[in-house]
Amino acid sequence: KMEYLFQNHNGNKTIAEVDTTLLDDHQSSSASWALALESTTHTTSTSRHARNLTVGNLLPEAASSWLSWPSWQSEQVEPLHTAILRHHPNAPRLAVCYESGRVDIHNLTKDQLPVVTLNDPLHAAITDAAWCPCHNNKLAVVGQGGLLLWDSSTAGDTLEQVDTDPATSVSFAPNGLGVVYATKYGLKHYDLLTNTTTLIKALRDIAQLVWAPDSQRLAVLLQKPLFYVFDTETWTSSKWKTNTLQATCCCWTQDSHRLLFSVLQDNRIHCLQFQSPQDPPLSIVADFPIIYNQDETLTMGGSIVQFSLDSSNQRMLVTFEDANNGMVLLCRCSLQGRHLTIVPSGIIQGSAPDALPVDISFLYAQGYQRQALATIATVAWHTSSDEVHLQTVPCYFNTAAAKQY
Repeated sequence: KMEYLFQNHNGNKTIAEVDTTLLDDHQSSSASWALALESTTHTTSTSRHARNLTVGNLLPEAASSWLSWPSWQSEQVEPLHTAILRHHPNAPRLAVCYESGRVDIHNLTKDQLPVVTLNDPLHAAITDAAWCPCHNNKLAVVGQGGLLLWDSSTAGDTLEQVDTDPATSVSFAPNGLGVVYATKYGLKHYDLLTNTTTLIKALRDIAQLVWAPDSQRLAVLLQKPLFYVFDTETWTSSKWKTNTLQATCCCWTQDSHRLLFSVLQDNRIHCLQFQSPQDPPLSIVADFPIIYNQDETLTMGGSIVQFSLDSSNQRMLVTFEDANNGMVLLCRCSLQGRHLTIVPSGIIQGSAPDALPVDISFLYAQGYQRQALATIATVAWHTSSDEVHLQTVPCYFNTAAAKQY
């Protein structure tokens, strides 16, 4: 059995227990899907502070909780629902990028306002941002001002404008040595060691850039029914078609051998593998048909909007179209040899009755290692009153650790 600990902003805890041994033989079938929904409890956390950013406190000494940060004092209130949220992959930091060009850096282990606010006229119309995995304070920002690199480790918060061409997407290499970004001219790469910029390929309509964990491959999703996978040593590429609709989301497994992706208006997660020439390159590793519980008060499944896989490849978050009553699916994953299994195992409900998920990811969890924590799932919820709540859900490896906690 597996337990998930939920705690709302009042400190009330709920243990949701799922007997995953019953799911092992079903591998994402409709039967296991329905069983997971029926076996899971869910809680609702509510916090009503107009135009506030609410985040869960990640202090190692306490369970996830709800904190309310007051609106920043300014003449114009920043709309949060259009903000870009970027979690640092290896540090408890969150960057909140606003359309106005302001970037707030939050330390998620402290109950306070942003520790750093980055603001510069070059930030006009921010479209994307990415943390350097090897540096706690280095952030790449793209928009109308091109590619900008912030370093907030110094007292002056240094800013470097790498490229003046307007850019739409950006991604840091996991080894921290390079940055790829999309401009109107195509895909570009900036080498931090040589300070040189190279046009990789003249691609238009780039939607997403995702590095493999070993930095050897790069997936490039387009706003059309095809995507590219680049070898980052030679920058040669292979092109893959997705029938008639575009790929909407993708991520790599930790071994860098598999690219998981979803397609618009599709309820399946597809897998492109680079490990074994003997196996078919493309396969389906999960499907989520719309299902209901017994009294039809809960629905889950359907067309996938976004999914996120944690770095240990043991947990996955999935969101669907129409937000499924404001809920996010939590899955248990297993990667054994060449076989990847994804099994639904829990549901996370929103922080308010009208909350809809706008961002999902997994947080850095070093401070919880002594409590046998597998990972920390995080969901950003947006409400009709323009609140954004950041909910954190610790996921434990075993029941003993959860009961001790």
